[in-house]
Amino acid sequence: MGVLLLQPTITAQWQSLVKDAKSSRNLRLNNELEDYLVFLLGYYNYRPDIVNSVLAKEFLTSMTERYSRQRECLREVGDKCLLFAGFFPEQAEKRHVKIKYFIELGQSAYIQVASLSKANSASLYSALSYDFISLMEILHAIRGLSDPVNELTPFQALELWTDVKSQHALTVLRRHTSSSTFTGSRLKH
Repeated sequence: MGVLLLQPTITAQWQSLVKDAKSSRNLRLNNELEDYLVFLLGYYNYRPDIVNSVLAKEFLTSMTERYSRQRECLREVGDKCLLFAGFFPEQAEKRHVKIKYFIELGQSAYIQVASLSKANSASLYSALSYDFISLMEILHAIRGLSDPVNELTPFQALELWTDVKSQHALTVLRRHTSSSTFTGSRLKH
């Protein structure tokens, strides 16, 4: 288990964890996305109720909302999908969906927010959609930093490698297999 250095605030703690996760997996993230991810983690830190979210329903309901409320609802759907895909991938199995479901719904929500936003905000939400997999991988890395038991399961890793070519998932798969190598989208023996 890694050493957890406590920071003076929740924001500083998340900032430190994001930086450690990026470093441990050699991931790159621009400052704007890193700041957004830290904000997101801090915001949902005290919101265990998100586990009760019915994301497809929230996505569809947001389409009937007024402009500013629609943006807010869609952003929340994107954020929750990112957290489920990255921090709580086991929620996919519990909900009888693939992790890819959270990824695609989250990317769609962020793209919709971008289309409803002014230029500066639009570029942020477009980037969140485009870099969704990288952001998810950083959250996976944070999970694994505290205790390797929190790592993706081999099944989750296989699913993410097959569906979205997650590099972190490929690394996990390689750790769990000795006689097989993964190249492209094929499994070789």
